[in-house]
Amino acid sequence: MRTSPVIGALCGLLAASVAHGNTTPQAPSLSYLGTLNLTLAPPIAVGVGPLGDRNFFAITGGSFAGPVLSATVPGVGGDWGLGDPLAGNFKVEARYHLRTADGANIYGQSEGPQQGTLTHTRIKFETGHPNYQWLNTAVAVGIGSSDPELKWTAIEMWQLESPKPEGKGKGKERRRRM
Repeated sequence: MRTSPVIGALCGLLAASVAHGNTTPQAPSLSYLGTLNLTLAPPIAVGVGPLGDRNFFAITGGSFAGPVLSATVPGVGGDWGLGDPLAGNFKVEARYHLRTADGANIYGQSEGPQQGTLTHTRIKFETGHPNYQWLNTAVAVGIGSSDPELKWTAIEMWQLESPKPEGKGKGKERRRRM
């Protein structure tokens, strides 16, 4: 009886994994990026559409403060949040602008579902500034909260870091520190 090449390869990988004792992969870690604080204008009701109940919250200003990045948030951008009144949930769809003291302009985008009183977000950054190129490939997550009157929101942000190979020391620093 002949075995499939795919099954043979899978058996080989399984045998190698067992031989090395790697039955559970090493988990990645999180590095604190900072806190994004935003002030918001009163919501504008877009209304119930095919995707749910959309509201727009204009960003009127704010700041970002962390160990490797500090910036102001000019009054540009907003959250085009989407709610489901029947299920009682909300999804953040925010876009904002960060401006650093050394003149870098950074685009930020946060999306994710509300979990009770907190929001879990996936965060993307874009910039052309040479000092912050590492943000273009950063995989970041955040936990957000807002005041009950929705006048401000804050997102604590972390960058996902790959696990270091066992027995390899600290390895190379991936992020440029300022």
